[in-house]
Amino acid sequence: DLYRQHIPDRIGELVPRLSRLVATGNSSHQDQLLYELAWLLQETGQKERSIRCFEKITLEHADSRTYQLIGRELERVEAEARQ
Repeated sequence: DLYRQHIPDRIGELVPRLSRLVATGNSSHQDQLLYELAWLLQETGQKERSIRCFEKITLEHADSRTYQLIGRELERVEAEARQ
């Protein structure tokens, strides 16, 4: 479908944006970009990369709104990756 066709493009946009934020030490919106990237990676079957994004949120952005959203999802994704 059309959504899935554009996922690689969106991943290609997010990775450099996130890299720039990290390089400049700007943590503003990093959690949101990581969250979106994690789900896009999940959608394309890149479960290990997705888990790393979710884990980065839990380790570095515990005070963010996205942290609260991913608790159960991270457990589910990790369980699926082990199967």
